[in-house]
Amino acid sequence: MSRFELFHKIANVDCAAIRRRISEMGLKSLFDFRNVDTGDTASGDLASRGGSLEAVPIVWDGTKLITGRNDIEIFLTTLANRI
Repeated sequence: MSRFELFHKIANVDCAAIRRRISEMGLKSLFDFRNVDTGDTASGDLASRGGSLEAVPIVWDGTKLITGRNDIEIFLTTLANRI
């Protein structure tokens, strides 16, 4: 199974909900949590993929960005059903 990246901000409510949901669903081992507020690497990687810091939470699935809490929750449910 491929590895996914969650671009997030610690103080963002939607980001916190997605981090919690990933853990509750037992999917944490599939994700790298990338805080865009610390260092330039995460924010630079997000920007290079066409993402915006203002749009977090965002998941990179290896080919495309999934943006926003609702769309990410749908993605997580689909992912959980596949494994």
